[in-house]
Amino acid sequence: MKAVLITEAGEVKAVDVDELQDLQDLCGGWIQGLPWKQSATDTLYLDEEGKIKGYGLNAKATEAMEGCLLPGDYIAGNALICGTDYETGEMADVSSAVLAEWTGGES
Repeated sequence: MKAVLITEAGEVKAVDVDELQDLQDLCGGWIQGLPWKQSATDTLYLDEEGKIKGYGLNAKATEAMEGCLLPGDYIAGNALICGTDYETGEMADVSSAVLAEWTGGES
């Protein structure tokens, strides 16, 4: 499946993920999903222990989720935007609009 990776360092790129382990590898551990505020069909995944592990601020992902996080909260470490099929609960390709906005159409 096509996804968008937003690294802690600010790099944004399209990536392919096939299974849960891919998400965990890209995010750095056990994942937590947050509804992506810019699309009703996409989910932002991050390492649920990123702050505990000492990952740095992911400024791009935090800014994109402004208004969805508690005041003073932030996203630490890599973040991954994947599509979600809400009928089955399975992961799917990230929406084409989000892919185009974040990667300039890179696939």
